[in-house]
Amino acid sequence: MKIISVRKALALTSKSEKNQNIKSVQAIIDQVKKKGDSALVSFEKKFNNVTIGDLLVTKKEILDAYKLVTKEQISAISEAKKRLTKTELALKNQLKKIRIVVDGTRIIKSFEPLSIVGCYVPGGLARYPSSAIMSIVPAKLAGVKTIVVVTPPNKQGKIDPLVLVAANLCGADLIFKVGGAHAIAALALGTESIPKADKIVGPGGS
Repeated sequence: MKIISVRKALALTSKSEKNQNIKSVQAIIDQVKKKGDSALVSFEKKFNNVTIGDLLVTKKEILDAYKLVTKEQISAISEAKKRLTKTELALKNQLKKIRIVVDGTRIIKSFEPLSIVGCYVPGGLARYPSSAIMSIVPAKLAGVKTIVVVTPPNKQGKIDPLVLVAANLCGADLIFKVGGAHAIAALALGTESIPKADKIVGPGGS
């Protein structure tokens, strides 16, 4: 009988689970790359039992969301946006264009905004308007031309109204009803509806 330490056993289990997770995610990526929007709709049905009609959140849905939140909540979002804007502007103002000459060679270092940034906002059972604020505001201040938000819908195929209001107030250009690994894959690869992002941001996790 072979005896191994608990730590080694856990490490082996962790490695096995990691490898399985990699295979599962790769399969999702492959399907999104191959089938685009239809894969996103299928995965929402498979993983969350949600039937999605149109992936893109409409202007009407955004306007309706404002009717479902309180003035106090809107005020809180606006205040959070205001405070973060001050912080991010202070940081941005430190990024100066640099011009130097080295051995007769002129070197210029400048900072240019990306064209498209994808923001992942978690959802489902909980609501995370803070993730929308923290990811959209810096991108907006940086001068990103198109800010795309992906966030999972609830069982009714709707986005949490507080998240929608936060995303709208902070300046999101496009908001899509999709979450999970397939949403990240869509931002990385691009689909018929979701543009390919130059950078993807969102909250961390373990």
